[in-house]
Amino acid sequence: MHRLFVGLQLPDSFNQTLATWRMQHVDWPVRWTRAIDLHLTVIAPWEVASPQAAMNAMQSLNGFFQPQTVLFDIIKFLHPDEPRMLWVEGQPGTELLDMKQRLHSVFERPTEDQAFRPHVTIARCWADQVQALKDQVETI
Repeated sequence: MHRLFVGLQLPDSFNQTLATWRMQHVDWPVRWTRAIDLHLTVIAPWEVASPQAAMNAMQSLNGFFQPQTVLFDIIKFLHPDEPRMLWVEGQPGTELLDMKQRLHSVFERPTEDQAFRPHVTIARCWADQVQALKDQVETI
């Protein structure tokens, strides 16, 4: 089985902004996401026996979509009751919502029940070290 997801590459300026913020928090007990692995998740991971059909679908979309603008407005833990991932979250524009809908159709993936909030995972945390960070993150 193969695990696939659909994500968007981030511009260098955004990666630089995150790198600067991360340097200001270098003492946090988290495992930072490598810059090369940063992405905006559009469709959550799913499993397939063979990735070939998904690769063909992706190639059919080459040049179909234009760059998107997302305003990221908050840094937070993914699940407040069980925080393990730290991410930046933003508001989706109409174009991004349209892109997401089209991608769900192309990859034959059901849409999620909850509203789409674009996000970029910037770190993973250990449960026993999160409480001290939780109070700091909520004030950012």
